[in-house]
Amino acid sequence: MKVEELEVGMLVKASGNWEIVDCDWPTFFPTKNRKSFKRVDGPSIGITVTHAWKKIAKKEIMMFVGTTQDDFQWGGVKRHHRFLWKGKGVIMTGYDMRYLEPIMGGDNE
Repeated sequence: MKVEELEVGMLVKASGNWEIVDCDWPTFFPTKNRKSFKRVDGPSIGITVTHAWKKIAKKEIMMFVGTTQDDFQWGGVKRHHRFLWKGKGVIMTGYDMRYLEPIMGGDNE
């Protein structure tokens, strides 16, 4: 799937033998002069998609809630795609969209 195919409220899951997992990449905020970034370690705010290899992938469902252009970098980018997953709001980079597929049924058909 591509980012432009996402619609607010759309339910998605990982395709094939891929699964959605927490990702503890660091977050970088701009310094006061905005010429560089400072690493800020904290709770995991993002997710990624990884291959399950020799095990069966968990097929968890997420809801897309929108895309934002943030003032911090996570995953090397400032543009983040926001989802509801496991009862919390999380972000994902556009790179992982290729491993997602819509849930068929209801308004998503």
